[in-house]
Amino acid sequence: MEQNKIVMNINEAAAFSGLTPYTLRKLAREGKIKIVVAGNRWMFNRASLLLFLGEDGDKPSCAG
Repeated sequence: MEQNKIVMNINEAAAFSGLTPYTLRKLAREGKIKIVVAGNRWMFNRASLLLFLGEDGDKPSCAG
């Protein structure tokens, strides 16, 4: 996978983020990650993923 892609498909976004495709879809439906829908394909915005994960790429903790 190209490291500097602006948008990624669900499988690329899952590999990039370490999240499952199911979790990515859920986050997108909740508006927490920006997506572009092209037909029936969900394209995930790399910058939005980085923002959600934190700039260092760590997954946010579930602790409140």
